[in-house]
Amino acid sequence: MDEKKQESQVTETVIVTIRSEDLAQIDDVAEKLRAAGLMVDNVLKTLGQVTGTTTAEHVDALRQVEKVESVSPQRTMRIAPPDSDVQ
Repeated sequence: MDEKKQESQVTETVIVTIRSEDLAQIDDVAEKLRAAGLMVDNVLKTLGQVTGTTTAEHVDALRQVEKVESVSPQRTMRIAPPDSDVQ
């Protein structure tokens, strides 16, 4: 398997933000995102966001879905426990 093919099969978790003027259609947008390659985990109506996983090759297609403001990778932040040496 070549490197480019392996890279396209790696999944990443993304946060898709819907344009504020289109929040009433978030469920329809989520369906279009599914069709564009997003495995939807959550539709966060109050925040105007859809979270899910996709492959690198589908990210551009997700950005092209009508009413999508942005597609960003989900970041995980961790802090040291209160009793650790690093604060």
